[in-house]
Amino acid sequence: MKKFAFIFLLLFYFGAIYLQAQSEELLCTSAGVEFTLGGQIGGYVLPSEGTINVLFVFAQFPDDNHDTSNTTWVKGQPPANMQSWVDQSWSANPTQGSMTHYFNEMSFNKLKFIGKTVSVITPETRAWYLANNKKRGDIHTQIIQQLDQTWDFVEFDNWDLVSTYNHNNQPDGIVDMVFIVWRNIANDLPDPADIYDRLNMGRYGDLGYGWPDIIVDNGQRRLKMGFWPSGNNTPGGSGATLADWFTENMFRFCIHEFGHYLQGGNNEHVGFGFWGLLSGWGIKSFVANAFERYRLGWINLNTVQASPNQTIQNATLPDFVTSGVAYRLVIDETRNQYFYIENHQKNSFWENNQMFLRSPYGNVENGLYVLRQDGSPRTEYSTNCGRRKI
Repeated sequence: MKKFAFIFLLLFYFGAIYLQAQSEELLCTSAGVEFTLGGQIGGYVLPSEGTINVLFVFAQFPDDNHDTSNTTWVKGQPPANMQSWVDQSWSANPTQGSMTHYFNEMSFNKLKFIGKTVSVITPETRAWYLANNKKRGDIHTQIIQQLDQTWDFVEFDNWDLVSTYNHNNQPDGIVDMVFIVWRNIANDLPDPADIYDRLNMGRYGDLGYGWPDIIVDNGQRRLKMGFWPSGNNTPGGSGATLADWFTENMFRFCIHEFGHYLQGGNNEHVGFGFWGLLSGWGIKSFVANAFERYRLGWINLNTVQASPNQTIQNATLPDFVTSGVAYRLVIDETRNQYFYIENHQKNSFWENNQMFLRSPYGNVENGLYVLRQDGSPRTEYSTNCGRRKI
């Protein structure tokens, strides 16, 4: 826990903050324009509060020959940890390291993230899909139609999009969220990039943009294949594509892709070396940052005003991730310009467990983390500041 005094000065405009006993500099990058509402606006096309029931589909091709005996996911079998990815029912004491656990902690139990998992092998071989010019949307349609023979998707239809950031807790005939997580696309082949291109595969915030809806439950429900809502009140997408299991941190990318459904499109990405729910690349920690948690309605903020100049003595900052305590320093409220200050002391499971972090960019470091938000009066976007030792 840190105590210090805030003396808010116009010096913040110079883009760097120097705090006593800190030997780091801030590296800032703009994340771009994304939305036209400020404050605690909640979830974009899915709600940030309430219960969301999702389906995780772990998929593989029958002719996938990459690292076939790897114990984390042996070819022809489900992933070894498949049952621990998400809890089927909500609890304040969820399975440690599950998606339920992650969103419990990030939202302080406001978002109850539950679901089911299933392992599938595609009906056709990868070679057949390539030879017949089939792509991501075609393959995912086959997978879902195969599941539809024995599964009922009604439990995954619980929310109606009234308008962006406005949701009713009732079915609308559109499946809310399906993750299709691929064991391997092409890492066992001589030219993986060519295969990715021909199959239209990769990490996407959609199941297959441009393909027709997938009809399930005898026509009672459908899966939307894109992302952006249609006419502001019809969901544009019902899920995300994730690949590859052995070269990427699939757990983090599922969080990331779901973050698009909570926050919006690519303009919400943070850049190299940052931290966040909708993290970008070179990430050290994928805990939601103060800007995101406040925007989604998961925390309140301690605000320090710019005018008149305000001094707060002995301000206390406990570990941000576990307490949700953060300070927002106002630069110019009319332009939605703020600094956010968080204290990270690695008290959270999510900043300690390297099995989930698996970051080549180093361990999460203790200390003060600073974000800058910058935007016009009616359009906000975030500029995110990373930390580098000097």
